[in-house]
Amino acid sequence: MGQTIGKELPTEPSFSPFINLPKSIIVGLRCAVSEVSESGYTLTQTELEQILQLSLHEYFSDENLREYSNALFALFNADAMPGCECDEIDSFELLGTLCLTSGMPLKEKARFLFDLFDLNEKGELKINEVTLAFRSLVSGTKKIAVDATMLTDEDTDQVAMEAFDLIMPDSLKYSLAMADDQKLSRQQFYDYVFNCPEAVSFMNCYDDIIIGGKDSKFAEAAPLRSTANKEDEQETKKQPLSEPWRDQQRFIRP
Repeated sequence: MGQTIGKELPTEPSFSPFINLPKSIIVGLRCAVSEVSESGYTLTQTELEQILQLSLHEYFSDENLREYSNALFALFNADAMPGCECDEIDSFELLGTLCLTSGMPLKEKARFLFDLFDLNEKGELKINEVTLAFRSLVSGTKKIAVDATMLTDEDTDQVAMEAFDLIMPDSLKYSLAMADDQKLSRQQFYDYVFNCPEAVSFMNCYDDIIIGGKDSKFAEAAPLRSTANKEDEQETKKQPLSEPWRDQQRFIRP
């Protein structure tokens, strides 16, 4: 009795209203991106505000949404080059990070991420799509997590490539031309995500987060997190994962 479920992870205050969002809102955000974004790959500040208005208008006032949108855009645009006229953020990075920190069960998160990065909608992921997924997630979580461990693209790509090493015949592993043709099915992607120590540790790290800090000006978002997640209560029983992997935090240690 009196136990607190979840874990406290130091995150940027501007991201706190968007932690533990339910599945319906995450899916709605992705649909809104498709409707609003001209390119589908990037978002302007105006587009992001429109997307949040479409998806969250029932939970926040227009004034709060505008404030949250501006802060969220600044957070994900923090790596923009000085003087760059292209003032946009990466939609994959944003949606992937929102999914990873959402209230969805891990299996639902894996399903959403697979669909998000299945760019050709063929039910399979190519090497470049898996690499894009891992890079987007690592880049996005670096922006929201305080004191996140800095990883190189080479480290991230290596983890992504291991998924294909497991399914690729030995005769093809050293043929770049043939390797580019390899694809992960949905089940192969799930098998890898839930059996790779780095991937499991990474997803667990951002799962079931408790928001700390009593002085957060975004505290009024708490009703959304406490009430809207009720629709996912039937899905919140997570599949048991091997305990040793919960201790391996070598992919990212915020």
